[in-house]
Parts: sequence; structure tokens; C-alpha cells
Amino acid sequence: MIEAAFETARRLFGITLTPRPDVPVWHPDVRAWEVRAPDGRHLGLFFGDYFARPSKRSGAWMSTLREQDKLDGEVRPLVFNVMNFSKGRDGEPGP
Repeated sequence: MIEAAFETARRLFGITLTPRPDVPVWHPDVRAWEVRAPDGRHLGLFFGDYFARPSKRSGAWMSTLREQDKLDGEVRPLVFNVMNFSKGRDGEPGP
């Protein structure tokens, strides 16, 4: 589903999302992607935190760790999306 959503974003808006395993995250299940414009410019980072765990509240939401700002140069946003899907066992899909 993630790849399908990113492919849809590419087809509709021309943006690409590339995995960034080198970006620090707050939990091992969290994934990071770099977002680029159709011309290759860096637009920001997108974080996906998709699996339920005891330390997370229930539900789904999105927010930013840092807003975009153009007052003092180009500051790009850090956006995250949180969900609470059940995590499958290693190598298996969730329930």
C-alpha cells in the first residue's frame, strides 16, 4: 500500500519518495523517506510510524516535527504520519 500511495503521488504530482534508512528515527519501526519535486529539488522528509505498540496512543494522525519556513532561507518540513496497524510476525503480513 505504501508503494502504491507513493506511485500515485508520483503520477499525480511528479514527486518522488526515496527511502532514507540513514535518517535517525524515534523507534525501529519508523521509516523515513526523502521527498523530491519533479525537478529533483529536496522538498522535505516524510516519516511513517505505522504499527501499534504499548507506548503509542490509539488512532491515526499526521503532524510536523518542523514546519516549512522561507523567512530565513529554505527550511524544509519534517512531516510524520502515524497509524496503529497490527504488526505481523517476521516475514508475514499483519492480521
